[in-house]
Amino acid sequence: MTGFDAIAGTACAGTLYGIGVGPGDVRYLTLRAAALVRDVDVLAFFAKRGLQGNARGIVDPLVGPGRTELRLEYPVTDEVPPEHPTYQKEIAHFYEESVVALSELLRQGKSVGLLAEGDPFFYGSFMHMWRRLNGDFPIEIVPGVTGMSGCWTRANAPITWGNDILSARGADHALVGMPGWQGSLLFDGADPGSGEAAVSGSLVIVGLGPGPIELLTPAAAAALQAATDLVGYETYIDRIPKTIFSQRRHASGNRVEIDRARHALALAAEGNKVAIVSGGDPGVFAMAAAVFEAIEVGDPAWRELDIRIEPGITAMLAAAAEVGAPLGADFCAISLSDNLKSWQTIERRLRAAAEGDFVIALYNPASRARPRQLGRAFDLLRATKSPEAIVLFVRSAGTSESRVVMTVLAEADPALADMRTLVIIGAAATRLISRNGRRPWVYTPRAEQAVVR
Repeated sequence: MTGFDAIAGTACAGTLYGIGVGPGDVRYLTLRAAALVRDVDVLAFFAKRGLQGNARGIVDPLVGPGRTELRLEYPVTDEVPPEHPTYQKEIAHFYEESVVALSELLRQGKSVGLLAEGDPFFYGSFMHMWRRLNGDFPIEIVPGVTGMSGCWTRANAPITWGNDILSARGADHALVGMPGWQGSLLFDGADPGSGEAAVSGSLVIVGLGPGPIELLTPAAAAALQAATDLVGYETYIDRIPKTIFSQRRHASGNRVEIDRARHALALAAEGNKVAIVSGGDPGVFAMAAAVFEAIEVGDPAWRELDIRIEPGITAMLAAAAEVGAPLGADFCAISLSDNLKSWQTIERRLRAAAEGDFVIALYNPASRARPRQLGRAFDLLRATKSPEAIVLFVRSAGTSESRVVMTVLAEADPALADMRTLVIIGAAATRLISRNGRRPWVYTPRAEQAVVR
């Protein structure tokens, strides 16, 4: 036995080893862990479908050719929230199958090393095996450097002083209190060997689309699923099914967009993964602009946050899809709300759009506080546009409750609109295609000529 073997020891037959492999760098394995990785009869590890597995990747430099390995592949990981019954059922069945596979090897007298990121007894799947197998077979736990230790090592900062209290919570990150910092720091994928610290939370501005969950983009759904906190107008927060997305929810009323943005930014600065939601697309008369307004005049630290935008189907596009292709040529979008701009500005823009013969999409056409805005807009447009210009009232576009009213500008009734209505006024070229017994299609030709030859 070499001096190394004498110190690190070797594997015993029929024993399960929970081997902590540290936070991401093979150099941080203990001598005992490194020796067992090379010595056990079977090297077992958990992995996500299609991936090598983080723990297995860490020890790859120590694994020679021809090793016997047992891959325990999760049937589900982050595709479904852990609180969802489907997740709980599938993962419980998976753990039972894993126990059967490990037990069979141990009964054959094999020594089995089950790899665990960080430490085997600190938020990991190994503990589920230990709970089921402890008492039936010899088990040895080989401690490892935890992800938290990797965090403060990577940040090159002492973590506790004197009587400081350190707390940890289970998640896919470590949340730690830092002396001299306000709040907490969030470290994702902590690896002390890679050099650069990841010390902030994140903010994703998510477009929910027009309403139905089916029209939420996969990227937006993934952003909601990855979040620890959801922030938004209460109507939009209520759209998000709690059975699928079970994060902390911070709902607020209408017309407090800047306060909502500041709250989301503050949560992200504390180390949380925040999703702030908007109906439709967040960049169209919605929360994306409010967030950047708050950043521009707010805490300078907010500028360093990881912020991205997940687009959604905006009301204008959903309304157009209900009737055909009214936006097939040049168009513009104007909000009739004068909460953030003067009515004189709205009138100037309406005149310019009418004189330019744009298809015009009107957002926020009417509300109880602004019942006369749409009528004033129609009066202004009638001075420039043809009285036969097509006007579309599309309410609740993209939902099972959608309703379409087609008329012309001379007869357009402002009373048909509310805040859930998108109004489209056609250009001179916008036309109808009649159909027997069915609502006509509406489209605007792409070319100035009536028909492209």
